Amino acid sequence: MKPFMVSVSALSRYFNCPAAYNYHYALERKQLPPYIQDGLDAHAILEGDDVYASERAIRYAAQLSKMEEDGEYTILARELRQYVPLTPEITLVRVVDVLARQRRRGVLIDLKTASSDWETVGGLAPKGSGFQAAGYLIPPEDPSPYKKWPTRIDFLVARDPQAIRTAEPGHVYSYNYNEDDVKNLIEAAEIIRWSNKKGYFPKNRGGSCPWCFFKEACYETENWEMLYDTKVDKR
Repeated sequence: MKPFMVSVSALSRYFNCPAAYNYHYALERKQLPPYIQDGLDAHAILEGDDVYASERAIRYAAQLSKMEEDGEYTILARELRQYVPLTPEITLVRVVDVLARQRRRGVLIDLKTASSDWETVGGLAPKGSGFQAAGYLIPPEDPSPYKKWPTRIDFLVARDPQAIRTAEPGHVYSYNYNEDDVKNLIEAAEIIRWSNKKGYFPKNRGGSCPWCFFKEACYETENWEMLYDTKVDKR
C-alpha cells in the first residue's frame, strides 16, 4: 500500500488550520505576498538561479551569504529532497536548504527571512523548535553526504534592516535533536493521516486569518475565485 506522504510545512499548516491545509492541495494563489516572494527569491539567488528580485530579496540573500561565511560553514549540498519513513504507513517528505559542516561537525542549515526578531521562551525560539526542526533531524536511511546524520540544525534568519522592529540584521537560532519532539511529530502525522481518511478539515478562524493565503476562499469574499488557480490534488 502506498504510504501517506506528509511534509513539515503540511504538519504546521494543519495544526494552525485544518481547512487551510486542505485548501493548499486544491488552490494556488496566483500572486504571492511580497514578503513570501522575497524569501523565495533570496533562496533562488543563493542557489545561483537568475531571477528578477526586489531590493529587499537581494539584501536578504546578501545577509544569508554573509552569515554562512561568518559562521565558517563548509557547504556540502543545497536543496536536498528526502523521503524518510516515520511509520510503515507514513513517509516524511522534506527539502533541506543546506547541508554543511562547521568545525568538522555536521550541521543542517535552514534559511529564513523575517521583518523582526524571533521571540524566545526560556532561551528557546519557538519558531525554531517546531515540526521542521524535529523533522529535519530524523536520520534518513542514507545519510549522505554524511557518515552520520547531524543532530543540530541552525536557522539563519536574515532580517530586513528597514523594518521598524528590527534591531540589527541577521541572527542564528540552533536546535538539537530531541526524541520527545520526534514522537510528538509522529503523533501529529498520525492525526493528519486519520483526518485525510475521514475528510475532516474544520475551519479554525481567528487571529492568524489575515496572513493566510486562503482567507478569501475561506470567507468567500467577492470574486475570490479570481485570486487562485486550481490544481490537482496529489495527496
